[in-house]
Amino acid sequence: MTTSQEKAEKDWTAVEAMQEVNEKLSSYVIALEQRNRELERLRGLGTLLQSCLTIEETHAVIARTVPKLFFTESGAVYLFSLPPQTLVPVASWGDHAAAGAVFPLPAGWALEQERSYSIDGRCFPVLCSDGNQSGQDVYFCAPMVAQSETLGLLYVKLNGNLPKQNSDNRRQVIAYKRQLAVTTAETIALFLTNIKLRENLYHQSIHDPLTGLLNRRPMYEFLEKEILRTTRKKQPLGVVMIDIDHFKTVNDTYGHGAGDAVLREFGLFSKKHIRGGDFACRYGGEEFLLVLTEASLENVKKRAEQFCKEARLLGVHYRGRLLDPITLSLGVAVYPEHGKTAQELLLAADMALYQAKADGRDRIATVRQHVIADQAQQL
Repeated sequence: MTTSQEKAEKDWTAVEAMQEVNEKLSSYVIALEQRNRELERLRGLGTLLQSCLTIEETHAVIARTVPKLFFTESGAVYLFSLPPQTLVPVASWGDHAAAGAVFPLPAGWALEQERSYSIDGRCFPVLCSDGNQSGQDVYFCAPMVAQSETLGLLYVKLNGNLPKQNSDNRRQVIAYKRQLAVTTAETIALFLTNIKLRENLYHQSIHDPLTGLLNRRPMYEFLEKEILRTTRKKQPLGVVMIDIDHFKTVNDTYGHGAGDAVLREFGLFSKKHIRGGDFACRYGGEEFLLVLTEASLENVKKRAEQFCKEARLLGVHYRGRLLDPITLSLGVAVYPEHGKTAQELLLAADMALYQAKADGRDRIATVRQHVIADQAQQL
């Protein structure tokens, strides 16, 4: 009997051992399947981010995709808003209430050290400043850093069944989830940087580097589109061609650096003196162009006169010296009276500018109708 009992006990022990092995294998398979799904979602995140054209589009992708990567956890994605330099949530899930929360800098070790920060039983300072730590949760903070620029932060809190696991499994899950958080943050940072780079290159391609105004090529395209919009709405449109009087004298007297200072300050002046729907352009050299939307001839002339008057008060300093006041010659043209295409309108404004300079400069002029008719016949 003893031998039979011992054999039965051994068999039962073997069965229990086999069951334990099977349970472990089953849990490993489940964990492996979950990790495969998470890796697939991570690849999907990269694909979706790659298709984004603007930063705003990435926000929608992040809000829709990142919570699915950490669906058993809580967390949030924060991006920097400049200015001021603050962390603004673009996505949050689980029990982490981030909606509307904005955090100033510095925002803790993760951003200061530009590396992942996590600690068992403690919360990330600032993001969980309420002190509601259970001692059983694990928190990750992975900064989004690319090309030495910190773009934001991924915050993840592990909860749920994590405390129920043994210490070895717990450490493995924590290590994996932390690496997943770091990889996710790096993926987002990479594509955010690419989009910012594209936006910067596009901005540089259509703006004059000295004045910050639109350059000639995009201005022509924008003007054509504005004429089409104006035609549909049956509204007028004005253009003002501007020339800085005696600009060559500034260069000859004070040097080209002084000339650049005048152009730079005039660019800032132009931006401040146009409405939101209008746009200013550096047409070439010391010539500039204003496009005034929904403005009649009388309104354009009135605004051009005010622009000319206030430009005389513009003080430009160069190397500690106040340069001589500037004056402007301005040529005014309005759609559709003076032209029905961008080419005709610009030509009319240019002829009006020539007239203003011929009449003595420091004034505005409108092209004469017979000049427009003669020019139209030549075209």
